[in-house]
Amino acid sequence: MEMMTKTTIFSLFVFFISFSVNGAELVKKSFQIKSHYDAAQLNLKAESATIRIVRDYAFLSAVGSIKNQNLNKECWKEYITNKKIIFDVSHVNKKIQKKTNKFYYFEVTFDPKLVNLSSGNKEGLFIIWF
Repeated sequence: MEMMTKTTIFSLFVFFISFSVNGAELVKKSFQIKSHYDAAQLNLKAESATIRIVRDYAFLSAVGSIKNQNLNKECWKEYITNKKIIFDVSHVNKKIQKKTNKFYYFEVTFDPKLVNLSSGNKEGLFIIWF
């Protein structure tokens, strides 16, 4: 009886963990960088593009849902124009999808919940939205 209870608890634990992992709303964006003979330059351009993508979708950390992104993206674009945006992100996955003679194709994946906007940026953002 005790073994059956432990097995049931473990099964429920695995079930709920799989829901939380699969249920995460991740942002996935692709971009391309022109091939470059210098690997350091290529990496620098890819990092810059990755930071720009995270910045462009950082508002999702305040909104809380990818489902609302179309409603708020235009407002966010207007807000970040000519402003210094300060944020931290704890995990961004960038990988090469494909490589041709002319381009490297990358994919960036991150969880907007792991993006922390500075308090000044959050306050300014909420003033514009409300």
